[in-house]
Amino acid sequence: ADALTSVAVLVGLVGTKLGFNYADIIAALVVSLVVFHISVEMFLGGVNGLIDVSIDTEVIDKIVELCKRVKGVEGIKAIRSRSMG
Repeated sequence: ADALTSVAVLVGLVGTKLGFNYADIIAALVVSLVVFHISVEMFLGGVNGLIDVSIDTEVIDKIVELCKRVKGVEGIKAIRSRSMG
């Protein structure tokens, strides 16, 4: 992400020097969109860390398969999961 924003700034500067008046504005928009995207990802990751959420269905499926392999297990009715932190 850092390299992408640096390239956008460089393209904006070069474009402005070459006479493209809107190059700097477009570069600023690209940088702001990247920063916004990263901040939303971090926010959602923080929210999911603060509240308990269910783990991925792929992990639950693996747990079910492992439980079925255990000698003496006849069936699995339900698995409840929470991911915290």
